[in-house]
Amino acid sequence: MNSVSGTFQTPTSTGNFSVTGLPFQPAAVIFFSTFSTSDGEMVSIYTGQGWMCSSGNQGCNTQFCADNGDVAVSHGRSVAHAVYCFSDYSGTAAYLASYVSMNSDGFTLNFTTVSASAYNVSYIAIGGSGLSVEIGTLSINGTGDFTVSTLSFQPDIVLALGRMTNSGTPSAPSLDNAEYSFGAATSSTNRYNINWNQRFAYNSDARNDKFLKQVAEEPGNTYISADLVSMNSDGFTVNNTTTGFLRTYNWLAIKFPNSTDVALGTFAQPTSTGNNSITSLSFKPGVVLMYSIGTASYSLVNVTANISHGIFSSSANRSATWIGGFDYSISYDGFSSSRFNSDKAIVLKTQNNSSGSTTLNAQADAVSMNSDGFTLNWDTVDATARNIIYVAFADEPLGGPWPFHFDNALSGGMRGMGL
Repeated sequence: MNSVSGTFQTPTSTGNFSVTGLPFQPAAVIFFSTFSTSDGEMVSIYTGQGWMCSSGNQGCNTQFCADNGDVAVSHGRSVAHAVYCFSDYSGTAAYLASYVSMNSDGFTLNFTTVSASAYNVSYIAIGGSGLSVEIGTLSINGTGDFTVSTLSFQPDIVLALGRMTNSGTPSAPSLDNAEYSFGAATSSTNRYNINWNQRFAYNSDARNDKFLKQVAEEPGNTYISADLVSMNSDGFTVNNTTTGFLRTYNWLAIKFPNSTDVALGTFAQPTSTGNNSITSLSFKPGVVLMYSIGTASYSLVNVTANISHGIFSSSANRSATWIGGFDYSISYDGFSSSRFNSDKAIVLKTQNNSSGSTTLNAQADAVSMNSDGFTLNWDTVDATARNIIYVAFADEPLGGPWPFHFDNALSGGMRGMGL
């Protein structure tokens, strides 16, 4: 089992583009897309998430919410590509790329849409002998059980990205609202979800009792509320208890050489600065993914959405993204911002009720991967112990630890090269 994270910048010309320098051939790659060319913050929400596997299957989402905009300038889309990000209120793609191949030292994408600027895309790559991975879609429309039964293995973990539809062309959005849902589950009792929606207002939700969830644009309403029932020999089953509109989820199912090669859990943001260690794992991680809506409870939050993602595989190889939105209610004039950091493992901020005004609540950098977990150094905190969900992937290469160190691609380590 191998795992590593990195960051590359999108090419400025179309065609094949390879990321090289990995010490293994990936079986799957998870992407986090931004509209950032460098570290820093900008007004409006630009974000994208996607993945691909060695079978060539892929799926991705992207969302855009204009700062001080209305319903007509909030867009979302889910398509069968790997990397995707909107560039403006019209739904124009800043970049769009699809799977080409997994290579002995990385992976290749084909960019069919690019921009004059090079944007940051962070990724997690996993591979190694004995790893089974598959990607597909699951549509939920109505209540009851919904089952995926097309796998040749019983998953150890399933990740899911949600959006209203996965159909249509990627060149233009199908809806005048933005939605996002990210779920992770290892069992019917160990599952988490964060999700948000912006149309009439910003609403967000974090759950430790649901696998798939989607809040609606109307405050307090829910489209999907589905929990994992079981991991099966040929897939998995979820049960939805809310009657809403059709939602399609892109899922990533993984079976590891050992079921203990992955850990899904949660911890609280410390309220004092300094090193803080998570010590509940049974292995030394190769990569840790963290995500949060910036709240101390697992519950629905009306009016705001503050979504943080962070990944790291070493103290020098990490990245953090944050998006924030604020709206009083059905007022059509919400404020929003996006941020990217290549020097932090996670950033927790709040979007305020004014254009470009945000508050830094807490942030941490990566320190080390340990035999039983990982250590973060918090240089900024406040008095709120916010929930942070994590997925940790093991790294157990044959022959022992890697004999060399990888830096972030922005600093001269793993790099993307056009072919």
